[in-house]
Amino acid sequence: MRVYRGEFATPAADREPTAELLASAADGVPAVRVTAPPRQVAFGRRDARESGFEAAKRAAEEA
Repeated sequence: MRVYRGEFATPAADREPTAELLASAADGVPAVRVTAPPRQVAFGRRDARESGFEAAKRAAEEA
């Protein structure tokens, strides 16, 4: 079994192990990918109308 692990700095860097995982599956070799997703912040349309939204947005961008 192939094990792919680790985090990648960019979406482009993330695609390489994904392609390797798919190739492994096509070859019939079991494989698994173990990684923690990157930190995320999500705002909705309602959030944009709330007081403090701009400060929260800046804080998220700077984190």
